[in-house]
Amino acid sequence: MKVEVHGLTLTYGDAVAVSDLDLTVDEGESLVLLGQSGCGKTSTMRCIAGLETPTSGVISIGGRPVFDSGSGVNRAPNKRNIGMVFQSYAIWPHMTVFENVAFPLRMKGRKGAEIRAAVRETLELVGLDHLADRGASLLSGGQMQRVALARSLAMQPSVLLLDEPLSNLDARLRHRLRMELRELQLRLGVTSMYVTHDQDEALALADRIALMQSGRIVQIGTPPEIYAQPGSASIAEFLGVDNIIPVTREDGSCVRLTATGQKVAVEPYAEGGDLRLCVRAEDVVLGPESTEGTAGGTAEGTAGGTAGVNALPGQVARFAFQGSTVVYRIRIGAELELDAVQLRSAGPPFGLDDPVTVSLPPSAIRVLPAEVPAGSAAGSAAGFAGTAAEASAEVPA
Repeated sequence: MKVEVHGLTLTYGDAVAVSDLDLTVDEGESLVLLGQSGCGKTSTMRCIAGLETPTSGVISIGGRPVFDSGSGVNRAPNKRNIGMVFQSYAIWPHMTVFENVAFPLRMKGRKGAEIRAAVRETLELVGLDHLADRGASLLSGGQMQRVALARSLAMQPSVLLLDEPLSNLDARLRHRLRMELRELQLRLGVTSMYVTHDQDEALALADRIALMQSGRIVQIGTPPEIYAQPGSASIAEFLGVDNIIPVTREDGSCVRLTATGQKVAVEPYAEGGDLRLCVRAEDVVLGPESTEGTAGGTAEGTAGGTAGVNALPGQVARFAFQGSTVVYRIRIGAELELDAVQLRSAGPPFGLDDPVTVSLPPSAIRVLPAEVPAGSAAGSAAGFAGTAAEASAEVPA
């Protein structure tokens, strides 16, 4: 069912957890609330579930208000037909797998045969039908989380809410289960909201991502849009953009690095006062020291072996071999350092203190405001070159 949230505000005394938030989750859509700890994403989900009472706002599920501060509506959590999967599993260790999944159905007064059929079907769906009679305390972490998911799915919820359900699992199991979760959501078509601080989970699980900061949604869009088009430097940094560099405006196609005074050519960018140049480490091109120098104060030279712009002289400050790639920290002048990631197959690695040329392709650069202005949600048409398609390829169809 469709979920609609209007003007949601949640305060604890003077502390604001959620601030005048508007959000719509379409029927059958998987929306991920993404953000750092304390940004308000879990508080938003708990308000929708009925586990927190908002200070003000309206929450509707399937067109029916479940909370309305104006008219005094506040339906109890068990009257909202919401399934919730918690980070801590929250299963009963003294019960079997079957009994855990059957519990909410018994609370709803379902008959024995109906319960048995629903539980068996749901356990088969999550791949635990062979463990129906096993005690829950004898399960692995991944199996416990599947039980928690099955318990929520068995009651055929209108909306499925998942609060960082994979964060307690090891990396390999987490990767496998997120793929299975996405497959289940697509197969069942259940409306779902997923809370996480992990951008990889968000990219893998979402139809749309709502990125939250300080109790408000600062950007919302599809995974490729969010990945390739962050609306501010703080969002870009959270999404793993390594190089966030203060700059001053020169004109619509050029900025000046604050730390070194060098001019850098960029693609057109929006007006703004507190600007940052943002470029991913994998988009930084390293080459041998240039013998051509620079002209007119503008960084010019070679990029990838061909004539180009934004070629800055640098020196390897440190590096780390990581199998297929080498990660470099490059010193540019006395006060600026850049990260670069190069494929090992690109050529012989550079060593400590080696002089290098750092090339920044204009198409890979975004110039962004430091923060999204209050009262607005960010969006942009121009993204990091090449990354939108790459991000899209990682998201299951």
